[in-house]
Amino acid sequence: MQMLRNLSGLLGALALVCGCDASRPTSVADANADAVTAVDAAILIDASPVDGSPVDTAFGADSADLVAPLSWGALTHRPRATFDGRDTAHLKRVIERVNDDKAPWSTAYRALRKTLQQDATPFADSGWLAAADQYAALYGSETRNGEIALAKAMVAWLASQGLDPSWLPLPSTPTQSATDWAKQQAQQALQILDGMYERWQCLKGFDVINRGIVAASSLLNHAAAYDLLAALPANWGLNLTIANQRLTKMAGDFAGCFPIIATYRSNHSIRVAAGLGMAAIALDNRDAGWISIVERQLHPTNAASDLVYQGKSGAFAEGTSYYDYAHELALPFAFAYTRYLSGRGERLLDSDLYSELVLWGVYWQLPSGHRPAVDNSRVHRSSTPLYFLSRAVGGARSIADQSLLLWDLERNGFVGFDGRFSGFALAAFDPPTGLSASAPSSSPTRYDALRGGAVLRSGWNSDDAYALVMAQNGEAQRHGGGHEAVQNGSYSFYTKGETITLDPGYRGWSEVTQTNQAQHHSMVLVDDQGPRPPSHELLGWVANGTETQIVSGPRTHTNSDSAAVALKTSYQGATVSRTVVLVQKRYLVVEDLLSASAAHRFSTLIQLNSGGKDGAVKLDAAEVAHYLTPQSAIPTVVACQANVARAPLALNKRKNGSGLAGGDQHFAAICATKGSHNAAQFLTLIATGENGAAPELRELSVEGAQVYYLRDGQRSDVVISNPDRRKIVVGAQSDTTTISTDAELAILSFSQHKGRVLYRVGGASLDF
Repeated sequence: MQMLRNLSGLLGALALVCGCDASRPTSVADANADAVTAVDAAILIDASPVDGSPVDTAFGADSADLVAPLSWGALTHRPRATFDGRDTAHLKRVIERVNDDKAPWSTAYRALRKTLQQDATPFADSGWLAAADQYAALYGSETRNGEIALAKAMVAWLASQGLDPSWLPLPSTPTQSATDWAKQQAQQALQILDGMYERWQCLKGFDVINRGIVAASSLLNHAAAYDLLAALPANWGLNLTIANQRLTKMAGDFAGCFPIIATYRSNHSIRVAAGLGMAAIALDNRDAGWISIVERQLHPTNAASDLVYQGKSGAFAEGTSYYDYAHELALPFAFAYTRYLSGRGERLLDSDLYSELVLWGVYWQLPSGHRPAVDNSRVHRSSTPLYFLSRAVGGARSIADQSLLLWDLERNGFVGFDGRFSGFALAAFDPPTGLSASAPSSSPTRYDALRGGAVLRSGWNSDDAYALVMAQNGEAQRHGGGHEAVQNGSYSFYTKGETITLDPGYRGWSEVTQTNQAQHHSMVLVDDQGPRPPSHELLGWVANGTETQIVSGPRTHTNSDSAAVALKTSYQGATVSRTVVLVQKRYLVVEDLLSASAAHRFSTLIQLNSGGKDGAVKLDAAEVAHYLTPQSAIPTVVACQANVARAPLALNKRKNGSGLAGGDQHFAAICATKGSHNAAQFLTLIATGENGAAPELRELSVEGAQVYYLRDGQRSDVVISNPDRRKIVVGAQSDTTTISTDAELAILSFSQHKGRVLYRVGGASLDF
């Protein structure tokens, strides 16, 4: 393994000689390592949700619209990068849907019409030379120009096919017909292409190569616009010679520099490959070897491809939003490639890897439908499912999968149809007639070893409760490099449509150390330290962190009242065993059992979504923290006990890049031992109130155990942590009975003195 890392570093050093700084690449991990940890298969609920069955024949007559794959040699039609000029049935459906003002197709068309009204900015006037990050400014401006060109070209081409919706008619005047207006848009799009910045000279230095991830957007958009312009009637008088030359030069730079960018094995190489691939399709380039580069990098089964490298770790190598960032370009390319070029190769969208990575995001989503923050990422919405909702070969999966993906898109408000990728969305989204959205039929709670975590969930509705508990190991832990965030056992908690405790998210590369350390997450610290964070060593970025494993057994389970996961990890000379229990929609219980050969000061952190305003969190006399969530003002209480002397509960302000409501700061509660110990136990409880009132939460005094009493409305719960399995007695409260037990961990709920067990682990007796 170290030899491979040294090789990775050597490649990085060579890249430096070529002008490419190695501060960005991730280290190369063992390509043959098995990402799935040795977790008992019995706890892996729906670990492989992908339905790989062939296209469902229930499509009926619509299945006749499937476009047969073609080889390179037969590639003569236009357009081919967004719409398929051969698929007249699909085009007819799009025109009818837009004319009928049917969302989301009409939403996408509105977005195109809005975008084309904007003025492009010539690169000489963009001010990029004076910008702090010159090439981010340059290619950011050029990307926007490409989006405008694509909007103009797509609306013009659709107009040439007869699209002129009555609710948003093509402009016309006594001196200019609607057709003349469409021709004008096409000419303006061509002017943008003729004036595009045509170089990506990565050998000039790291600042240039690092912004290939932005330049790729520019190339992809301009190429798609070129393809649509080439499909317009010859009598429109468009001369594409200069545009062809500019696109060819830029794509040539991409191909020439790819040996350097390929060492990154990250979103850089995936995005750059996608931009190059779209140019190959649009320009019908068969001789420069461009498509071979792209096929190698984005191949779904070749172990040497960067897509597989990222996908084997569940795309955790850089985080959930980075996966979407890579694939906002890769999927438009894969959609085009699958439909037009797959006669001699893979049908990309039909591959298990492409669809599995999209479905992973669907199953891990928050109750809001957003994707969670993982590693250096932030809470975000995903438009990636829409590419799999198509009748084109490779785009269509089973009816069950498509119903699920449609449910996800609807839940997210058809994200992508009203934004900068609206043109691609309009062209790609073509679900079977009569397809109905359907929530997942599998268990909402998932224990996922491959992607390194557990999703505890009470259900699939927007007001359900959800906890994401991180357990990264294997490739998911090793591949993070500079984008790794230390998250051993860290958790986030959502309920009632609001974030209760959070992951701090990503504040940008220049501030990466503000949110990627152990103290930024809801984790245990040992002498105020967690696992070693990523470091930039001589031979490149090294993830450094230690592994966290899901522990099979009675502590990891789900039932109608609770979902729980047990984890184990080691760092700073200590072993941390954590159990997280989600109880219905109401509260979260976290038990930490800590041990070490030497004495340490232990602490556990709870990252509160309380906003960053002073006074947002208050401590009562019993040191129970009270706060209101910043978005929905849900009253929340938090308490922490220890089985050794505990320091006063502390509150510290933390940086926040999660993207959630509440600003760029939040408060963390810190529960710490007083002095050093060889072992310690923490019991944390986080509860939200019903009907706008905070629940009552207090500690009960029971020798040898940690016990909470929680009253909320007409219901009272008792939470017992008794890891030594002593026989204990918990006295009756006003609305509970006496409890006698030797259980390790138990949660009971009472109503009118009648109790039932919500969760129980170990012990021979539990009487109440």
